[in-house]
Amino acid sequence: MIFRAGIILLLLAPTAVAQTRDSVDAPRVDLSVERVVTGGTWKVASATGRYRAIGVSLGWEEVRHRVILEWIQVPDTAAADSLYARLELNDALGIYGLTDPKLVRRGKNWFLELKAATRPLRQYTETVLIELGPPGKVRRVRHP
Repeated sequence: MIFRAGIILLLLAPTAVAQTRDSVDAPRVDLSVERVVTGGTWKVASATGRYRAIGVSLGWEEVRHRVILEWIQVPDTAAADSLYARLELNDALGIYGLTDPKLVRRGKNWFLELKAATRPLRQYTETVLIELGPPGKVRRVRHP
């Protein structure tokens, strides 16, 4: 008798329903993205925002790591953030492989610290420090 009552309760219990087509879908994430760091601040004229560094891995047998730096504009209003500028650091700095981006503040300036490989099939052992400036501007500095 108790067994039958338990079965009836299970049948009457509310069940989880899969999301419908009208529900909000999670954003699609590129599977090559390994790391994203966001922070710091920049200002140019009336535009202000923050930095975003995206680490990606490309390739199959020989994996190459790249870092893309973005300047994200943050509006004063309730409008959404927008991409103001973008720079592929590997190309801009002439470095084969970059990985493991970290944002660092020193005094009033923002820096991006990266691990680098100078050639294919090399370990990412060199540390590279990039001073971040206004949109589109970066400068490699000597790592202390």
